[in-house]
Amino acid sequence: MGLQGANILHTLVDVTFGALVVLLFVRMILSWLPFLGPGNAIVVFVNNLTDPLLNPIRKRISSMSAGIFDVSLTVAFIFAIWALFTLAFFISVALPGGW
Repeated sequence: MGLQGANILHTLVDVTFGALVVLLFVRMILSWLPFLGPGNAIVVFVNNLTDPLLNPIRKRISSMSAGIFDVSLTVAFIFAIWALFTLAFFISVALPGGW
């Protein structure tokens, strides 16, 4: 993979996990807004995009919640940020020096 391929890969990882972090944050904010019910189009859209990540976490972590603090959402948020920084680090290490 040349320099161009590494740049595309780095951008793809950055955009994908960055969007996932933003969507998880939006889901967290939307869950705090009581006037937006579960049938709202925005809520349905965000839930459909984030459920594939949250469902496996919810299966492994019991349904713990402290008020409005959803543990599975927090774990997914931390995982997505960790994956973003880890993959970005590995891609930057794989690039040739001075790039």
